[in-house]
Amino acid sequence: MAEQWSGQVGAGGQYFPGGMVGPPPKRPTGLWVGLSLLLVVLLGAVAWLVVATNGTPQRRSAPDDSLTKVVTASDGRSRMTVPEGWRELAAEYRDERAVLAQGQLFQERYVMVVPFDKADYTDFPDFEEATVSELAGGGVLKVDQGTPMRLGGRTAVRYEMSGSIDGVDALFWQTLVEGDGAYYQVIAWTLEDRRDAAGPALDEIVATFEEIGR
Repeated sequence: MAEQWSGQVGAGGQYFPGGMVGPPPKRPTGLWVGLSLLLVVLLGAVAWLVVATNGTPQRRSAPDDSLTKVVTASDGRSRMTVPEGWRELAAEYRDERAVLAQGQLFQERYVMVVPFDKADYTDFPDFEEATVSELAGGGVLKVDQGTPMRLGGRTAVRYEMSGSIDGVDALFWQTLVEGDGAYYQVIAWTLEDRRDAAGPALDEIVATFEEIGR
């Protein structure tokens, strides 16, 4: 990949990657949103789990996900239902354009919603093509053929992406949604070795996404 990421070393020697240098293009690309912000969040979260002395991840008992809460996006245009124990991702681990970003660090499960201005695209297929071509063209992630679906009563398509990023085997599901007021990327991600447990749980959370107004 041509782009390089800068970063900083935190207490204990953990590495926290920075974002791309310079402003994003007027028409945000799938690579910018689908890769750079996820790198920051995913690798930052992984760093939190590392014990500086031996690099062994700290583990806690599995939280109870039976209780849930509804989280409304900061722009008031969408919402999702997540486990009660999930928390909003810190500002340094999310893109400033994300209107909803929640996760559970010790389960390594995360979701994020990023809206896009419909005026920047001819139509939904144009938005989908732009996003997928950038992701596939980056050469970092393997992108599947996509699965058409309905999400929140809206036309949508889900793509699975996987790849090794700085030695971390990551797994992303990116669902593109055609809303009335915007196009959306609903992104869920975890570590590859958490696929079997995290995948179905994240599917249930993403399925609760709905657009609620402009």
